[in-house]
Amino acid sequence: MSNSASPAGFGSRLGRIPSPPSASPPDFVSRSVSPAAGRACGSGPCAGHDLPGPSGRSSMICINPTTTSRRFLRSRTPPSCPPASRAGKKVVRMSHDAGDLSRDPTPDPAEENAFFPSPYSLSRYTSPKTNFDGVKHKGAYSGGKWKVLMIAAGERYVLVENGKMFSTGNHPVEMLLPLHHLMEAGFDVDVATVEGYPAKLEMWAMPREDEAVMSTYEALKPQLKQPRRLSEVIAHGLGEDSDYLAVFVPGGHGAVVGLPTSTAVGRTLDWALANDRFVITLCHGPAALLAASLGKDESPFKGYSVCVFPDALDEGPNLEIGYLPGRLPWLVADLLSEQGLEIVNDDMTGRTHRDRRLLTGDSPLASHNLGLLAAETLVEAVRSAG
Repeated sequence: MSNSASPAGFGSRLGRIPSPPSASPPDFVSRSVSPAAGRACGSGPCAGHDLPGPSGRSSMICINPTTTSRRFLRSRTPPSCPPASRAGKKVVRMSHDAGDLSRDPTPDPAEENAFFPSPYSLSRYTSPKTNFDGVKHKGAYSGGKWKVLMIAAGERYVLVENGKMFSTGNHPVEMLLPLHHLMEAGFDVDVATVEGYPAKLEMWAMPREDEAVMSTYEALKPQLKQPRRLSEVIAHGLGEDSDYLAVFVPGGHGAVVGLPTSTAVGRTLDWALANDRFVITLCHGPAALLAASLGKDESPFKGYSVCVFPDALDEGPNLEIGYLPGRLPWLVADLLSEQGLEIVNDDMTGRTHRDRRLLTGDSPLASHNLGLLAAETLVEAVRSAG
């Protein structure tokens, strides 16, 4: 059990989350269409499929895993298929057989009443490769001092409102692709979890044909299996002369468990703000920012602007296609907004954003671009410091 307290203004809502526990949503374009028009895209290059939707409508999922432009749209008019010849885009044709896959979440035999995402949602949301197309700062830092502290998810299960549990962790792309850029630039990485338990990953989302992701996974695997306890890092590794230049919190629904109510996470964020260090996070990872308000009248991140995973997807499509086994007790963007942070996105497009020393991304789609931004930002900071 992690040390916890109620963040300012919403303790009762976070208190509904027991200490075990969510997975980062995948890339898709969701559009609402009429049932009659719902299959219009099926013969086109995006190979869309109907999903049951509210009020007699259907939702169409169009997958384009390697692009960085996807939008959650609501419309009553049939969408047009993206042209297959669009420059710079790789259109992935999905088999129509995917529509025959079960949309029921898959039981996780390791825990009673726990579930992985449905076969159908995984067929739409996962890809063997990412949109990684190279690093831009290879070997740019060779000083050997500065490191990145990653706070990984130490919990596997998210308890949802219907009493079921979502089997999750950190999304591997959201964790490993940004770290690939930072490590290639020359920064070492230390891994910590709140209790020192092994980091939890959504292995069902691992892009096993992606060399950048897999090589980074292999390099960090010993630390992921035996991470440091965050309180010990605070006691021995944080201070004005600390070697940590940045704190990184990857996404995946696992980030909503334990991190938002951890006093150790809150103290780490306080240290980063007080010592002009960077905080890097994406997707559901910004849930950790809620910990900064523990024991305070307001969040020190009040007034910051951030990218975060859109609540609308966790409330709609992720339920409809069986990605989640039930509704989440609370939503990340909603609670961050209540603490006075400005959410700059309401969709999932691979967007990244910087406000002062806080770097954020909206989803797994942002992993590559956030890595580029983070590497450039940290390299520039070291150069500016002389």
